Amino acid sequence: WYPSCRTSAPTTTQTSSCPSSPPSRRRRRRERYAGKLGDEDDGLVDTAYRVIADHIRTLSFAIADGALPSNEGRGYVLRRILRRAVRYGRQKLGAGEGFFAALVPTVSAELGATFPELRERQAHVQAVIAEEEQAFSSMLQRGIKEFNTRAAVIKKDGGVQMDGSSA
Repeated sequence: WYPSCRTSAPTTTQTSSCPSSPPSRRRRRRERYAGKLGDEDDGLVDTAYRVIADHIRTLSFAIADGALPSNEGRGYVLRRILRRAVRYGRQKLGAGEGFFAALVPTVSAELGATFPELRERQAHVQAVIAEEEQAFSSMLQRGIKEFNTRAAVIKKDGGVQMDGSSA
């Protein structure tokens, strides 16, 4: 399932360390990974798979090593990485809430023999990712609701664009 699951791969995110099958997850669409790069990747579906695979590994290792998402320093970088992966999953693949945290057991199962800290801290890693994913989801829902409210007012008043102070 992981898009990085090929030997002789053309990109650095594609390796031979990969899960044998996808974890169960809720999806609205059924796009499959096709290995497309650049302009061939219409809709950025394959890019989304690569981003998600790379980012779940990155976060799993960082959190297992003791780093936590936050508003400062490396924690801020981790938070941005998580949000980027969740956004790609939701927007490009139609993944449901919680899809990203659900990938942690797969990473642990596939890489845990080589990196035992992933297995030892799997529950912690999954809990941290689930909490951050939920917080991002809530913030995103509030933002979308606020945007739609402001857009409706502008449309009602005959406007076609939002000014800078409303944005």
